Amino acid sequence: MYNVKKFLILGNIMTESDNIRERKCNVEQNCIWLQEEEALLNEMEVTGQAFEDMQEQNSRLIQQLREKDDANFKLMTERIKSNQLHKLAREEKDVLKEQVSTLTTQVEAANVVVRKLEEKERLLQNSLATVEKELALRQQAMEMHKRKAIESAQSAADLKLHLGKILHANTIIKIFNYINL
Repeated sequence: MYNVKKFLILGNIMTESDNIRERKCNVEQNCIWLQEEEALLNEMEVTGQAFEDMQEQNSRLIQQLREKDDANFKLMTERIKSNQLHKLAREEKDVLKEQVSTLTTQVEAANVVVRKLEEKERLLQNSLATVEKELALRQQAMEMHKRKAIESAQSAADLKLHLGKILHANTIIKIFNYINL
């Protein structure tokens, strides 16, 4: 009966070892937990081999089986914790992927707005450049008209002075003609 229990335990250990190998394939290669499971798997294989070797040594087998049962319990506890942590990490990764996707969409929308604003700015700058050129031309025209106005005013003043001289000379001539008559 004790040997049957040993074989059942050995069978349980081997079954658990196979389960660990199957689950190991599903874990991401860069995950820290993969290395721990690999070490645990190797330890279980060594334990299984040692279990077979130690069947010949019944006096030490009972103590070693107890130790292995404790170790297996600890390994299972650690494995459960590892699976829970892996599940939480995967869920957190999914949440972060969703956040990254949302942020990427927002950034793309912001980039579209920025491009539109840049295009609008470019159009406004072109319009501003056109207005500035027009203003410069108008200022040149205004300066030219101002100079012409000053020249015309000077010419008018000169003509007025000349007219005044002519009128004065005409008045003198009329007086002179009046006196001579």
